[in-house]
Amino acid sequence: MAKRAVLFVLLLAVLAATTAVAVMASQDDEPKRTVATGLMPVGEPQQIEYHYFDSEEEMVAWQATR
Repeated sequence: MAKRAVLFVLLLAVLAATTAVAVMASQDDEPKRTVATGLMPVGEPQQIEYHYFDSEEEMVAWQATR
């Protein structure tokens, strides 16, 4: 019985470690701001155009030109 408990605790530790590694790997230092444009009316095929910006000021300046 004690052997099963130890194995269960080890399994939980491995799952926690792999989850922590996956979460850290998925985080970006500076997330990009995204704006989707070119949406079509409902019922027609949609064309989505993505623009990536390094700063909020760059995104605002781009939006002002639209």
